[in-house]
Amino acid sequence: MKNKLIKAGINGGVSAVALRGVFGDANFNIRGQQYSLTTVGLAVGAVSSFVVDNVVSMILSHIPHNKRYEHLESIALHVGASAGLFVAVPYVLNSQLSMSEARTFAAIGVVAEAVSQRVYEGYL
Repeated sequence: MKNKLIKAGINGGVSAVALRGVFGDANFNIRGQQYSLTTVGLAVGAVSSFVVDNVVSMILSHIPHNKRYEHLESIALHVGASAGLFVAVPYVLNSQLSMSEARTFAAIGVVAEAVSQRVYEGYL
């Protein structure tokens, strides 16, 4: 559990930096309240990483493992689920999200997941 929380924190940080880099000081409207996109990125990144890690663990436990492809299956599930959550959560919170913004959010979700996984596996 502790490891998943550390990775979620890394993902949240990467997401916040990436969203800030792409959108600048923009705010994100959630039910009439304005929040810094950096704060939203931190929260969405951390929550999505934690959820994805737990869901992937559950899914992989039900798939007959072929040791040759086990890591590939994990990567594919992490990337796909991260992209999906990074679009779904902001869209549910703010249905004004355009298709272009949704694609950018999905790309940032994928990059944040890949970077946090690499940092976690390689340095921690």
